[in-house]
Amino acid sequence: MSFDATRVLQKRGDLHDGMSHGLFFGIFAGILVDINQYVLYPISVSLAILWFLFGLCVLHLWWLAL
Repeated sequence: MSFDATRVLQKRGDLHDGMSHGLFFGIFAGILVDINQYVLYPISVSLAILWFLFGLCVLHLWWLAL
């Protein structure tokens, strides 16, 4: 039994792929935006982390509403 790396990277185009891509993009974009806000504004680290988590929750609620 051999390991085929191309099978792992193949996209199925189903709901699971879409949700995982959206979650990855949301986390990546959220981290970049919140690091930018943490650097620009005088806020604490805990507030930046809560801001990030709240943003992810709101995005998921919007996804459920659609």
